Amino acid sequence: MLVEHFPLQRADEAYQLLHDGRVQGRAVITPHT
Repeated sequence: MLVEHFPLQRADEAYQLLHDGRVQGRAVITPHT
């Protein structure tokens, strides 16, 4: 399974990528990176 990690500061970007279908697998928002 593919997992892309995004720091909390990039949560808006991660949501947009998910919405656009440009994330393969799962997107995980991490509060501390």
